[in-house]
Amino acid sequence: MVLVIMGMLVIIGTLNISGYLGMQENIQRTFQERLTLTQAIANHWDYILQQNLSRLEAVSSLPGVDLEDSDLTPEKEALHNAYLNSIFSGGVFLLNTQGALLWSEPYRKEWSGRDLFTNPTIKRLLRDNRPIISSLIEDEGPFAFMPIKNWQGKLVGWVGGIMNPSSPYFMHNFPALNRNHTGYLDIIDEGGRVISSSIPQRGLKPTDHGNYLSNLIQTKKTAVGTCHSCHEDTSLVGRTGRAQEVIAFVPLAMAPWGVSIRQAEAEVLAPARGMLRRILMYSLFLFLLAIVLAWGIGLSITRPVNSLTQAAQRISSGDLEEPIPVSGQDEIGRLALTFDHMRVKLKDSIDTIEQWNRELEQRVKERTKELETSQAALKRKELAHQELLKKVISAQEDERKRMARELHDETSQSLSALILALDTQMEKSPDTSFKKKLQDTRSLAEEILDGIHRLIFALRPAMLDDLGLLPAIQWYAQRQLEPLGVGITFEGKEERERLPAPIETAIFRVMQEAINNIAKHAQAENVVIGYSQRDQMVSIEIEDDGKGFDVEELKSSTDKKRGLGLLGMKERINQLGGSFTLETAPAMGTRITIEAPLS
Repeated sequence: MVLVIMGMLVIIGTLNISGYLGMQENIQRTFQERLTLTQAIANHWDYILQQNLSRLEAVSSLPGVDLEDSDLTPEKEALHNAYLNSIFSGGVFLLNTQGALLWSEPYRKEWSGRDLFTNPTIKRLLRDNRPIISSLIEDEGPFAFMPIKNWQGKLVGWVGGIMNPSSPYFMHNFPALNRNHTGYLDIIDEGGRVISSSIPQRGLKPTDHGNYLSNLIQTKKTAVGTCHSCHEDTSLVGRTGRAQEVIAFVPLAMAPWGVSIRQAEAEVLAPARGMLRRILMYSLFLFLLAIVLAWGIGLSITRPVNSLTQAAQRISSGDLEEPIPVSGQDEIGRLALTFDHMRVKLKDSIDTIEQWNRELEQRVKERTKELETSQAALKRKELAHQELLKKVISAQEDERKRMARELHDETSQSLSALILALDTQMEKSPDTSFKKKLQDTRSLAEEILDGIHRLIFALRPAMLDDLGLLPAIQWYAQRQLEPLGVGITFEGKEERERLPAPIETAIFRVMQEAINNIAKHAQAENVVIGYSQRDQMVSIEIEDDGKGFDVEELKSSTDKKRGLGLLGMKERINQLGGSFTLETAPAMGTRITIEAPLS
């Protein structure tokens, strides 16, 4: 019974811990969703401000707009159109470079002759001659300014607009929030003042936590979490002396503003906390039920189980002769009867199993011997396959050397002699048309000779034999990739002592295939080749920033020709007892790392 209770306590404790962790995860998800919603609203406001700055910028590009002439008719029409199609419900206006008002739309008599540079905030904002959106300026609202320059790029004035945060157009861009709940949205400037709010009474007032939110705006950082709002705010209908709230804040990119969404923590986290309370209630109920059931079941099982326990102890000691007493026809009685049948069968089975064990041991010995024989044969075949592959590769390289030597010593020399003979005939021949034909023949012979030289290098580059592995790789990479506009970076240097010829040949062929793949398929802009020797190991790496590929898709391709190059590269390195590593993914480039022992 104690074990049952302890087990239930463990289960209930695990359930409660899982519920608590689930609640915490739910809270973090809720916070993240709040931040995502606030980010979306901030992006929407950035878009609106960008569009309206573009409308101000369009004023200077309309036909006839020129602040350096005396005719303001085109400017007035441009301001009128900007006023009707923008967020600047407080008016749009033109300033000269000294800050004097040239015209405003709608026209305000009291603005006539106004000098905005008398306001030190506006003068400071326009000091850098760039587009800008301000915080709240006095009681007029946020301003937006766009510099106007003439065709020489010289500043000739400013076009600006005033936003009215309480206007219907401004409020129209607020998302719909349920006013019956405690959530509300504020747009806050870098001075910690509320520009506009989903609760109109909060507009143009300082906000609590103003310094903290102002710092977030200046540093362009987002934040989400709980805060303690101890300030009374009569603009929040039905809520004074508030407790904790959940706040999500995101600064705007286009203006020194930020968007905050706030709601009472009790309302935001009510679902998660309600779930935890239900789990605790269910756990308590299950615990009490488990105690009652354990007590009743324990009474009905204890005595018969003790009898079965004694019988089990006799069987465990090897006594299979004494029968097990059957106490009744209930579950325990049927269990005792079944247990006795098991005792009889167990006794019979022990003898049978011993016989089977002897037979099985003999069969295992026979199968083990056959498996060892098969493994030995398989190993011999594998060694023979590797040796054959090594001979094939060696024969291939020897044949390439022979063909390259014959092409160089015979065909190339013959073509060179032919070119010299054609030069001699061109000098001797007085016939211009015949000279032209000889010149064409000579050009064709040179092209054939260049093609033979490229073929000789592809078969067996002389640079590999003369200068070594790294210069040959550098030369081949520059020859294949630089004409395609690919930047090449080499890292590391070759030791003074040359590598063994088989290792140089194998590694060069692998790098040759890798460089060819980059040129044909990678669409890369940069390639890095690294080389190092340490601890009797040579390591070389080639990495590109190309489009990469899906290795699994390549393996499952029905085209049997795909991937043969990579397979050949890997086989060459395996023949050296080294390692070949490929790292790639779509749009992530490709990296090939080769390591081979020097011995």
